[in-house]
Amino acid sequence: MSVEERLPTDERPVLVFVGYADTMTGFITTSSYFCFDANPHWQWDGLTQDEQKTLFWMPLPEPPGKEG
Repeated sequence: MSVEERLPTDERPVLVFVGYADTMTGFITTSSYFCFDANPHWQWDGLTQDEQKTLFWMPLPEPPGKEG
């Protein structure tokens, strides 16, 4: 989902796409949105060069369960 539509409401790790809005060139990683900080921010914002920023995110999938 786009960060413009909605942001995470807790600080659990999520799957994110960090990149350039005009070319969609970037990388996928896990990050947390620090929503309870005085200045809410993504872990990666300010740590990447140029104009890269977190553009999309989604909850991490549940880990596989044990069978048997």
